[in-house]
Amino acid sequence: MSKYLILIGLLFLFFCQAITAQEKQDSIATEKLLSSALKNVYNDPEQTRNIVLENLNAYLLSNYFISKSLNHVGIAYDVMGNNDSALIYYDSALLIAEQHGLVKMQAGIHNNIGLIYWKKGKYELAIEQYDFGLANYSKLNDTLGIANSLNNMGLIYQKMNQYNLGLKSFRQASENYQQIDNKRGLSAAYMNIGTVKDLINEFDSSFYYFKKSIDLKIEIEDKYGLGIVYSDYAKLYAKTDQCDSAIRYDKKALKLFNELNNAYHVSQVTYDLGKNWMCLNQLDSAELYLRQAEEMALQGQNNFTLKHIYYQLMQLYEIQQNWPDAFLASQQFLAYKDSLFSKDIADAVFDVQEKYETEKKNKELAEKSVLIAQQDADLARSELENNRKNFWLFALGIGIVGFVILIFLIRKQAKTRREKLIQERDLKEKEEKLRISKELHDNIGARLSHIISSLDIEMYKNNASEEIANVNAFARETIVELRETIWAVSEKAIHLSELKSRIENYIHQVANLSKCEMVYDDSSKLEVELSVLQTINVFRIVQEAINNAVKYSGSQRVNISVKDESNGVVVFNVQDFGKGFDQEMTKNLGNGIVNMRTRALEVGGNIEIKTNPDQGTFIQLFVNLE
Repeated sequence: MSKYLILIGLLFLFFCQAITAQEKQDSIATEKLLSSALKNVYNDPEQTRNIVLENLNAYLLSNYFISKSLNHVGIAYDVMGNNDSALIYYDSALLIAEQHGLVKMQAGIHNNIGLIYWKKGKYELAIEQYDFGLANYSKLNDTLGIANSLNNMGLIYQKMNQYNLGLKSFRQASENYQQIDNKRGLSAAYMNIGTVKDLINEFDSSFYYFKKSIDLKIEIEDKYGLGIVYSDYAKLYAKTDQCDSAIRYDKKALKLFNELNNAYHVSQVTYDLGKNWMCLNQLDSAELYLRQAEEMALQGQNNFTLKHIYYQLMQLYEIQQNWPDAFLASQQFLAYKDSLFSKDIADAVFDVQEKYETEKKNKELAEKSVLIAQQDADLARSELENNRKNFWLFALGIGIVGFVILIFLIRKQAKTRREKLIQERDLKEKEEKLRISKELHDNIGARLSHIISSLDIEMYKNNASEEIANVNAFARETIVELRETIWAVSEKAIHLSELKSRIENYIHQVANLSKCEMVYDDSSKLEVELSVLQTINVFRIVQEAINNAVKYSGSQRVNISVKDESNGVVVFNVQDFGKGFDQEMTKNLGNGIVNMRTRALEVGGNIEIKTNPDQGTFIQLFVNLE
């Protein structure tokens, strides 16, 4: 209740001040002022922020303008790179929009918050915000808003390497753009689909969607966008060893970027042409384009491109056996490679200094704003009648304190709401996992148990063949793996100690069923929780390594250990002292080792295998679990 009293008091104070300072201010003038400020936000974000804050009185004509003004300040802070301040204002704007049913405003603010989380690399939170925005646009039947939200979600999924989800979002976006005949948006969606198809090596589909994007770009006369698609199309041709076609489209892109006077893209496409002429072994043409690209990159001080140019020149001169020029190009390549490393360090230092200066500037601006507000209050008091002086003093004090408290409460309430939504989502996810686990246990598990029982009876009655015995053993292994999977899936997060306990139990089972001595050592002290994917993959890798050691090595002993390394890395070791194998004969590596490496990559880990004939095998799995 106190929050609303504070809000009412604050609105009343600003309303009274607005009457004194600008009696005939109306919503049309306010809208123009906000629109004018926003148009300049990318050129001068500080000026936009100051204009909005200095004219705050004008925005208090309605809750719509309160929310919109706070959102504009958030955008200004976003452009300035001050993400935390941007989030504070976005949350404040969102709370007011939610309280007063401003659905379209909510959708736009959710998208802005999603962009902040995108920049911070918090992709799951960004997806969550775009989901909220998508829901609001759906309520309004705003097809363009729906399409833009889906397109943004697709780009984030692409960044997260979740290509199937990215394709789904891009396709849904394209369908919505088609409904409203938005050819610009549709061309972008097709280009994004083509990019993902390229990343997953579905080159025919990639060519198809890039071509559709090209046709639309030509139709709407989007020269810049067409140049980008031509360049990507050329890269796809080069990737599929069709360098003559790559050159044809690179030339089209180069023509457009020259017409647009876009020096950066001219340099990039010229470099690509040099590479593609090398692909066709046209070394003179390749050298000509690479030298042109070098000149433009030097003018633009594009060290990253220069590094690649000199690397290509080094290879070109090596093919020509022009060793002096090859050596010079190699030295230039190394110089720019080192300069990029130094530049990264300098940029990091500059970033810290810039953030410090920004914070200092914000503090000075806040102090200046308070001083201006006090001066304005003094001027207003001097113009009022004596019987209103005490009211203005009291109202000013209440307003300042109330505004601080209001911002705090708004932020707190928004945080509570986000946490509640996350908890509700987690609860639904857990319930679904329990349902799936129960279904696996009651249905597939019961059927496997019936198969095993039937095979046991058959073996007992008829002294069954070795094939039936093998099927029986395979079914038993399968039901054990099913139970392990049910255990992992039924939990949202699994503690590392639980995983190690499962590994130890499995070691005891293997020891009881084999003649091999199993030695287990756990020195890991790390206290972390693992996701379902991490748990299943780590357990399966260790399980496969132990099985291989017991079945194929001929070793009398297998050592298994779990150890900590720095920065949250845990090492799982499996070592046998058997016959080993020749790693050079990769064709002899079974699916088991290939699957182990694949599972390790899925959890961001790495597997090292040390072995030689008659020298045993040492397998190490490195996984960062923090």
